Amino acid sequence: MEKKTIIHSVFLDYRIKFKEPSLCDGTVQQYSGYLVVNGTKKFFFWFFESRNKPQEVPLVLWWTRPTNTGYSYSDEVVTTSVAANDVYAFLQLFLYQFPNYAHFGFSHCCIFDIRRKCDGKNYCYSEADDIVIFSNLENIKTEVLILRWYLRRVTKNFLISDADFLCNWFGVEVWVKELKWRGTNSFNNANVTRWITKDTAKHAGGVRTFEVLTFLRIFKTGHMAQYDQPGPSLDFFKIWLSKEDL
Repeated sequence: MEKKTIIHSVFLDYRIKFKEPSLCDGTVQQYSGYLVVNGTKKFFFWFFESRNKPQEVPLVLWWTRPTNTGYSYSDEVVTTSVAANDVYAFLQLFLYQFPNYAHFGFSHCCIFDIRRKCDGKNYCYSEADDIVIFSNLENIKTEVLILRWYLRRVTKNFLISDADFLCNWFGVEVWVKELKWRGTNSFNNANVTRWITKDTAKHAGGVRTFEVLTFLRIFKTGHMAQYDQPGPSLDFFKIWLSKEDL
């Protein structure tokens, strides 16, 4: 499988090295590899094109892994502000190479479930053992591996689990309210309303929104909200993709 490299004259310290795997679903376009920063930091990514109307749906960025976890690694300590610059550079290089995916993006970060009995391993999800085994299969690694975003016109939706211990929703809500943009006061003064899912008409969370910023607290979920509450999570995702109001 051919390895390719993306470079950009504005981001000289960055390059993307990638392959085109066919795992999981060989019918869709895929890119996987690393954002390499100064030759020392290597952030793993795996892109899947949408199965349906890929040129019409938004680009989704699922950002959960820092360096030295998963397939990403570095000799440096990476702070949040540094990581933000790295992600910005990644998006610029990726969309420079693939401008057909230049839609608005989505960032999700959240890990621990305080509702369930926990043995202290794998963030309380025993299913993570299977993920670790799969990720370390040699054929899988061979297939997929090679060695300031701003509140302007881009919609930001924060999906927060109410029982995520490490990324607790109280703390996330505080820093979301501290975001500096022209709608800060209006967002902070907006009421928290009941979020009723469209598919099941279920009261599944509380939502605060103003213009391009939305904060949704989803009930009965730990770090893996999509695993704990697949129905409401999918409902939220479909609403966001269709640019509807929650």
